[in-house]
Amino acid sequence: MDAALFDPVWRVDDLQWPGDAPARARWTFLIRHAVLAPSSHNAQPWRFRLEGDALELLADRTRAQPVSDPSDRELVISCGAALGTMEIAARAHGVALDVTELPEVRRPDVLARVRFGTAVSGAEAQSARRLYAAIPLRHTNRHPFDSTPISGPDLAALQGQAARFGIEVRFLVDEGQKRRIAELVAAADRILGRRPEFRRELADWLHTNDRSARDGIPAHAQGLGPLASLIGPFVARNFDWGPLKAARDQELALASAALAVLVSPADTPKLWLATGRALAHLLLEATALGLASSFLNQAVELLLPRMRLQEDLSLEGKPQLLLRLGKPLRPAGPTPRRSIDDVIESR
Repeated sequence: MDAALFDPVWRVDDLQWPGDAPARARWTFLIRHAVLAPSSHNAQPWRFRLEGDALELLADRTRAQPVSDPSDRELVISCGAALGTMEIAARAHGVALDVTELPEVRRPDVLARVRFGTAVSGAEAQSARRLYAAIPLRHTNRHPFDSTPISGPDLAALQGQAARFGIEVRFLVDEGQKRRIAELVAAADRILGRRPEFRRELADWLHTNDRSARDGIPAHAQGLGPLASLIGPFVARNFDWGPLKAARDQELALASAALAVLVSPADTPKLWLATGRALAHLLLEATALGLASSFLNQAVELLLPRMRLQEDLSLEGKPQLLLRLGKPLRPAGPTPRRSIDDVIESR
């Protein structure tokens, strides 16, 4: 599916870097790319405030998911992914961004203050352009993947993208390892599926295929046609779908070429933001390598499965995200995005 035909927000290929134009024009260009970042349930929990020549990245907590994400951990990671995407777009056009994370203790919603920095080297800009070209091509793919192993150099390249932000990536490629983690995901699915409060929250972010919603997960992203898209939110809200989803997620995990756990040294908002920045770089590297990606975060959204994941993998840090990776067997289409005017504010 052509992203540009689906949603003009995805049509960034023809945008021209405004160069020496006023800061607002340059920030708007970068935000056009930032909003294409992934977010939990496609909630897009970010806002951007122009402050003179600087930009503030704000957490939009009206888009929080208090049942599945009571600490706003995934919300901050999502905002970090938007920031990381913005950084790539800037470097691709020869400019570094100076990022101050959590600059004001009394304003916790200000996750970062960003300014234009110095010029980057030609080699660094060229390297970033490879990821930049992948921005409109990256879509969460909820379909099965080819299980053909990912090469060692490609896995190392993915780890290197995350390492620049101090985030470890632990790959699971052995069948026994994947099976243990798949069982944790399935167990989390069964727990979440029988919780009415979680089902209600999830259903609020599931939408039909009529394309009127500018956020959330449209039914086509889950492979559902017109009729199924109409009843999907009702089913998700009112029935225990845990066993069915557990079986499917277990199958998807086992059939993937690799599972990947993103691990931060500790659980702090600053490291959640770093995880999001690392995620953006990793996913765009994966896209540039021809790999598809999807999330299996149920195992890190519940305390006991998350502790089991940490113990089973002997992780010194905290598992933040769980991904599956592989060559796509079926392309994924883009999901909707809010308009730029909805996420930018001036002061």
